[in-house]
Amino acid sequence: MDKKIVCHITTVHNAFDTRIFYKECKSLAKYFGTVYLIAPSDKNDTVDGVQIIKIPIFKNRLIRISTENIVAFYRAIKIHAHIYHFHDPEFLLWALLLKAATKSKVIYDVHEDYFTSIREKNWIKGVILRKVSASIFNFVEKKSARFFDAIVIAEDYYIENFDDTNRKIAKVLNYPILNEELPQINFKKLCFSIVYSGTVSENRGIWNVLRTVETISRERRDFKLYIIGKFSSENLLSNVREFLRENTLDEFVEIIGGNEYVRRETIDAYHKFMDVGLVLIPTSPHYEKKLPTKFFEYMLAGIPFIATNFSLWKEFVEENRCGFVVNPGNFEEINKLIQYLIDNPDVRKEMGEEGRKKVLEEYNWDTQEKRLVELYTELLS
Repeated sequence: MDKKIVCHITTVHNAFDTRIFYKECKSLAKYFGTVYLIAPSDKNDTVDGVQIIKIPIFKNRLIRISTENIVAFYRAIKIHAHIYHFHDPEFLLWALLLKAATKSKVIYDVHEDYFTSIREKNWIKGVILRKVSASIFNFVEKKSARFFDAIVIAEDYYIENFDDTNRKIAKVLNYPILNEELPQINFKKLCFSIVYSGTVSENRGIWNVLRTVETISRERRDFKLYIIGKFSSENLLSNVREFLRENTLDEFVEIIGGNEYVRRETIDAYHKFMDVGLVLIPTSPHYEKKLPTKFFEYMLAGIPFIATNFSLWKEFVEENRCGFVVNPGNFEEINKLIQYLIDNPDVRKEMGEEGRKKVLEEYNWDTQEKRLVELYTELLS
């Protein structure tokens, strides 16, 4: 294939976001001439064949939306890429301008079901305002999508939002990368290890996880929870630390990351030492139809997990025999399941092996990389 220039754009995600950098950009760098990634970063850099072009990092949401998108747009224009591939709904209108100003192909990568996500955003004050905001965005997203050359979706059911746009839709799921070289970490395993990894937020169940720890600690002390990832806000991190102090739980919990982004390969390195993972997301329309990436990452590491008993999740866990599902607010039941896994290492091993086998055979990035490359080949032919 002729050497082509590819440019990915994100104004929200870290430059080393797992889906954007490790999966999509690194995969494309193997097949195309030059791959750029415009992203929030403290420096320009070239990593694994991907040229990172920095844009300023702003913590304030309004400043970020008003400034980062402008900077990203003008830096994208200067690249003269054959394909622009953007990852954030905040960039939608700028992507339309990019399409109008160039003869290039433009791809919209849909990471989330933004309609249900916006309805759960606590920083938007008031239920009515959240509903109105979600409806307005849903309208804008669908209308904008008609002008892009392709839409990439990270979950099967996202296609429902775009099936009437007459655009090319490619399903590229967030399955984990196989055979990744992991860094050495300073970790000494002293007891039964529980993990919650990824972005830490209220709507992803951090309080259910902490109350589970509180419940377990009433019966035994030979365990530890590792929270590995960046918190959604400094305020949440402060509240979690206060909760641990007030309930004398500090000795049972270690936070790795906190207000710092933890790169994917570091999380995977910690996973190798864990005994069970938790995905205790509260009841939510936003999550009940999607399969979290965390499932597959735990499975790849051979970790059984305990997850919320959404119908889809229950079906997946039972079919793959990789863990348990439970009411996320029933801490006594979760405690019993963890006690069972502590006392039955053979069960843990069997579930872990079943999950890992499924990922190696089916739920892995190799299968999705092929879809991504096929889409690019088609658009460039």
